[in-house]
Amino acid sequence: MSDIQIINSTPTHTVIKTLPSGQDVSVPNSIPILPIRNLIVFPGTVMPLNIGRARSKAVIDEVMPGDKLVGVIAQRNADAEDPSEADLYSVGVVCSILKLLKLSDGNQSIIVHGLARFRIKAMKQADPYHIADIEIIPTPAVEGPEVDALITSVKQQAMRVVELSPNTPDEVQQVINQITSASALADFLAANINAEVPEKQKLLEELNVEKRLKAVAGKLAQQLDMLELQAKIQGQVKESIDKNQRRYYLQEQIKAIRRELGEADVDGNTEVENLRGKIREAKLPPHVQKEADRELSRIENIPQASPEYGVIRTYLQILADLPWSKETDDHIDLKSAREVLDRDHHDLDKVKRRIIEFLAVRKLKSQST
Repeated sequence: MSDIQIINSTPTHTVIKTLPSGQDVSVPNSIPILPIRNLIVFPGTVMPLNIGRARSKAVIDEVMPGDKLVGVIAQRNADAEDPSEADLYSVGVVCSILKLLKLSDGNQSIIVHGLARFRIKAMKQADPYHIADIEIIPTPAVEGPEVDALITSVKQQAMRVVELSPNTPDEVQQVINQITSASALADFLAANINAEVPEKQKLLEELNVEKRLKAVAGKLAQQLDMLELQAKIQGQVKESIDKNQRRYYLQEQIKAIRRELGEADVDGNTEVENLRGKIREAKLPPHVQKEADRELSRIENIPQASPEYGVIRTYLQILADLPWSKETDDHIDLKSAREVLDRDHHDLDKVKRRIIEFLAVRKLKSQST
């Protein structure tokens, strides 16, 4: 995780050194190219790469017995199985192969350490694999109060992203804290942020360290906004679940208490549950059902000794007993209705007359239809 300094250049090799410490590495000016798909390798990072294509295996077979250096470069078109020079980006990373693993299915996996950016000057060979003339791109150290402030700000963003990201190892925070170079910090974070390959390639090709770090800060800000929104939504969902669970537990406790007090029937159902069942069987109209549900919620929280409990219970019983979903044929006989009213009710002439008028209107209306 450091800046790159070119120590010496010859017609065949470029000697580089990682700063502030590190061994000198002699990079050939002509190097085998290893195309990769859907991935960008950055200097200073260690990454695993799967090797399956015949050309890629030929590259590995060539470099492993020697200096184990390879030019890793991303494909513009990930679908290209046999990429040409036009399918490759022009800027990649010189990598040292740290380990080679041969898999049971015949494929290989390598672990590479990114050393330095390079630019392709010319493609020298295409078969059996690409070999290109390259130039190493140095990344000089940048210093100053503004850079220090930018590094601190970006580190704080990165720490917050790590805190909100699930399944992120704790060691990541330690690594970030140890990085003091603006270029190394930008490359490490660029390798780990959520971004598409073209966006990461732009970060790799950005040679101005401050601009690169600011671009990474912008990506981190977007990722942080998304993570904070997700955390907020998850918190709201958890709070809602907690409330519902608490309500459920309390309701179960109330039921248990009522059973202990003998307020439940032989089946363990409380009076409120029985009322709820009757109302459900009555098939109330939606607007009446809404009112019944509201009263059921009220009565659940009222002691049976309360006068209000009896009023609500009676109201709900009447609702449940009314024939909401039953219909009968009307047989309106005004004379018979008057006889019934006179027989069952003394006086109340005005009320009886109003009832007879109502029945008369109903009869006329049924005849007209």
